[in-house]
Amino acid sequence: MENSDAFTRYVVHLVTRPEVPRPESLVREHVAFLKDLEAQDRLDFAGPFHDGKGGLLILRAASMDEAQATVAQDPFVIAGSSRAEIRAIQYSCPENQHLGMG
Repeated sequence: MENSDAFTRYVVHLVTRPEVPRPESLVREHVAFLKDLEAQDRLDFAGPFHDGKGGLLILRAASMDEAQATVAQDPFVIAGSSRAEIRAIQYSCPENQHLGMG
Protein backbone atom coordinates (compact mmCIF):
# COMPACT_ATOMS: atom_id res chain seq x y z
CA MET A 1 0.00 0.00 0.00
CA GLU A 2 1.29 3.41 -0.99
CA ASN A 3 1.09 6.18 1.61
CA SER A 4 0.57 9.71 0.38
CA ASP A 5 2.30 12.85 1.51
CA ALA A 6 0.80 16.34 1.50
CA PHE A 7 1.73 16.78 -2.16
CA THR A 8 0.33 13.54 -3.58
CA ARG A 9 -2.96 13.66 -5.45
CA TYR A 10 -4.89 10.97 -7.30
CA VAL A 11 -5.93 11.68 -10.87
CA VAL A 12 -9.08 9.81 -11.81
CA HIS A 13 -9.98 9.43 -15.47
CA LEU A 14 -13.65 8.46 -15.65
CA VAL A 15 -14.13 6.82 -19.04
CA THR A 16 -17.72 6.84 -20.28
CA ARG A 17 -19.19 3.50 -21.32
CA PRO A 18 -21.68 4.66 -23.99
CA GLU A 19 -23.48 1.31 -24.05
CA VAL A 20 -24.69 1.87 -20.47
CA PRO A 21 -27.59 4.32 -20.02
CA ARG A 22 -26.93 7.46 -17.98
CA PRO A 23 -30.27 8.98 -16.92
CA GLU A 24 -30.43 12.46 -15.44
CA SER A 25 -31.11 10.96 -12.00
CA LEU A 26 -27.74 9.18 -12.15
CA VAL A 27 -25.96 12.39 -13.16
CA ARG A 28 -27.57 14.14 -10.18
CA GLU A 29 -26.34 11.35 -7.86
CA HIS A 30 -22.83 11.72 -9.29
CA VAL A 31 -22.91 15.49 -8.71
CA ALA A 32 -24.11 14.97 -5.12
CA PHE A 33 -21.21 12.53 -4.61
CA LEU A 34 -18.75 15.16 -5.88
CA LYS A 35 -20.29 17.85 -3.66
CA ASP A 36 -19.83 15.56 -0.67
CA LEU A 37 -16.14 15.07 -1.53
CA GLU A 38 -15.79 18.85 -1.85
CA ALA A 39 -17.36 19.36 1.58
CA GLN A 40 -14.78 16.94 3.01
CA ASP A 41 -11.94 18.85 1.25
CA ARG A 42 -11.06 15.68 -0.67
CA LEU A 43 -11.72 16.98 -4.21
CA ASP A 44 -9.32 19.43 -5.85
CA PHE A 45 -10.88 19.35 -9.33
CA ALA A 46 -13.72 17.75 -11.25
CA GLY A 47 -15.02 18.26 -14.75
CA PRO A 48 -16.22 16.55 -17.91
CA PHE A 49 -14.28 16.43 -21.16
CA HIS A 50 -15.75 18.50 -23.98
CA ASP A 51 -16.06 15.44 -26.22
CA GLY A 52 -18.50 13.78 -23.79
CA LYS A 53 -16.30 10.71 -23.40
CA GLY A 54 -15.65 11.02 -19.69
CA GLY A 55 -14.21 13.34 -17.12
CA LEU A 56 -11.36 13.99 -14.76
CA LEU A 57 -11.20 14.17 -10.97
CA ILE A 58 -8.25 15.10 -8.79
CA LEU A 59 -8.62 13.59 -5.33
CA ARG A 60 -6.85 13.96 -2.01
CA ALA A 61 -6.48 10.59 -0.29
CA ALA A 62 -4.17 8.97 2.25
CA SER A 63 -3.27 6.14 -0.14
CA MET A 64 -4.07 4.56 -3.49
CA ASP A 65 -6.28 2.09 -1.61
CA GLU A 66 -8.29 4.96 -0.16
CA ALA A 67 -8.56 6.65 -3.56
CA GLN A 68 -9.79 3.39 -5.11
CA ALA A 69 -12.33 2.90 -2.32
CA THR A 70 -13.58 6.46 -2.80
CA VAL A 71 -13.97 6.10 -6.55
CA ALA A 72 -15.77 2.77 -6.08
CA GLN A 73 -18.54 4.79 -4.35
CA ASP A 74 -19.09 7.08 -7.36
CA PRO A 75 -22.61 6.46 -8.70
CA PHE A 76 -21.25 6.41 -12.29
CA VAL A 77 -18.86 3.60 -11.35
CA ILE A 78 -21.48 1.71 -9.33
CA ALA A 79 -23.95 1.88 -12.25
CA GLY A 80 -21.26 0.80 -14.71
CA SER A 81 -21.73 3.90 -16.88
CA SER A 82 -18.07 4.81 -16.32
CA ARG A 83 -14.92 2.90 -15.58
CA ALA A 84 -12.18 4.56 -13.59
CA GLU A 85 -8.45 4.73 -14.21
CA ILE A 86 -6.53 6.10 -11.20
CA ARG A 87 -2.94 7.29 -11.03
CA ALA A 88 -0.96 8.99 -8.28
CA ILE A 89 0.69 12.30 -9.13
CA GLN A 90 3.05 14.60 -7.25
CA TYR A 91 1.81 18.18 -6.97
CA SER A 92 4.57 20.64 -7.91
CA CYS A 93 4.28 23.96 -6.07
CA PRO A 94 6.33 26.60 -4.24
CA GLU A 95 5.68 24.88 -0.89
CA ASN A 96 7.69 21.81 -1.98
CA GLN A 97 10.15 23.86 -4.03
CA HIS A 98 8.65 22.37 -7.19
CA LEU A 99 9.58 18.86 -6.14
CA GLY A 100 13.00 20.00 -4.93
CA MET A 101 13.96 21.52 -8.26
CA GLY A 102 13.61 25.16 -7.47
